[in-house]
Amino acid sequence: MSLQSTRHPENLTPQVWTRRNLHRRAASASVTVPLTNFDADIAYTIPLSLGTPAKAFNMIIDTGSSITWVASQTCTSPQCQRTKQFDCGPSSQVTCRAVNQSFKATFGSGDMLQGDFYQELIGIGSLTLDGIMGLASVVTHKFQNNVDGVLGLRFTPGGVVSFPPLIRDSIEVLSRFRNTSSLSENKIGLWLRRADSIATSVPGGEITFGGVNHRRFKGQITYLDTLPNTPWTVPIAGLTIGGTRINTTGVSGLIDSGTTVIIVPKNIADAINGAIPGAVTTPENGLWFLPCDGNMDIRITLGTFTVTIPYYDIAILSTSQKYRNTYYCQSSIVFITKSQISLSEWTLGDSFLKNVYSVFDFGVQSNTSTATRIGFAHLSSPGGRLPYNTANLMKTKPWWVHVAIAVALYGCYTLI
Repeated sequence: MSLQSTRHPENLTPQVWTRRNLHRRAASASVTVPLTNFDADIAYTIPLSLGTPAKAFNMIIDTGSSITWVASQTCTSPQCQRTKQFDCGPSSQVTCRAVNQSFKATFGSGDMLQGDFYQELIGIGSLTLDGIMGLASVVTHKFQNNVDGVLGLRFTPGGVVSFPPLIRDSIEVLSRFRNTSSLSENKIGLWLRRADSIATSVPGGEITFGGVNHRRFKGQITYLDTLPNTPWTVPIAGLTIGGTRINTTGVSGLIDSGTTVIIVPKNIADAINGAIPGAVTTPENGLWFLPCDGNMDIRITLGTFTVTIPYYDIAILSTSQKYRNTYYCQSSIVFITKSQISLSEWTLGDSFLKNVYSVFDFGVQSNTSTATRIGFAHLSSPGGRLPYNTANLMKTKPWWVHVAIAVALYGCYTLI
């Protein structure tokens, strides 16, 4: 990957960086933070604070992204006017310092994000981390209301090589946690709770930094080593829908909390959706729509661990529309239509993650590119669901709004 950047080496000296790293270095800890579910499972967010004095933001949790960012006070893009903005000026923040490193990235939808990095205090629950955040001056992607930015939870062993050596191991929040020994264990445990009402925001589960919450799963955690040079990506051993087995030879899956859906190549999307009775596809763009009421599940096997995805997580109820006296919902098994996207692996997003307790372990004692692993365990309780009834279907938002959101949330981010 290449990166368009500007640097001022005088601000990247070991003395400056060490002084910032030692500021407020905390004892090892573990903290569990509640999440919010927006728009009936479309996005999951976490409260986060930035700066001194602290300012609160609502951030999408994204294991597929390296960058943590919010909109800059200088951003004039329409999207920035809909979110909270952060002012790094000396009159507003006493701990914010420029890194003099710019970034530019694209979403899977083709939308663009660019801005500059700053050193700042990041608060997550009771944890305070002296890290690097992005202030975006241009944002063309449209998020939901009340979403202010992204908390990047990708972990790249050895750091993000697209950045200068002095900061490449500090761009990612999880790298900072590991390097400063801030957590009891270098792992995060994730439980996503599906919506049980059509309300805009409902409780969305929780994320534990520094360990796992044993109350949220049963049995043992099954760990899989991640693939070399592909953070949070594991081999997919098998997939079945009904009695149909889908070919997964050589296939891997990115476990991505920042993506609403499951993204696969078009031929796989056609095979999976085509096996569902009553499924229809649109000739304009090839998107699949399913009867909102059904009972065919998907089973995905990772290593020796199998996850069952129920039908109500395949047919996205919040995207329903009525056609010839039948309610149809957009399928959560989708493919990317943008020509610039090169999909080298499947993406297992929230439709998958809602059905498993996931552990992202970045504490493996190795300096190799495979120094991470992901654990899966069965949920202690399957949780609620959005009831299927005509009243709920009539309240849902226009389907095209959610389709745009679901597809656009893929691929946060590719650095360019």
